[in-house]
Amino acid sequence: TITLTSSNITATPCGGSQGSITLQANNTLNPVQYRLGRLGNYQSSPTFNNLQAGTYTFFVRENIANGCEVFN
Repeated sequence: TITLTSSNITATPCGGSQGSITLQANNTLNPVQYRLGRLGNYQSSPTFNNLQAGTYTFFVRENIANGCEVFN
């Protein structure tokens, strides 16, 4: 099962949107894609920038046919 961890979290000042987070997918040898929220678009970069303070859900999926998808 793929697991998703976060690193390099940069906080943002109150009311700002300068926050960022870098994710890491573990337990897979396949290429992966990352997505912010249920309606976001998948991207190959594990880094998300311009985030406001808050709680977010991130998704990761293997970029192969019938690949696994998990969220955290």
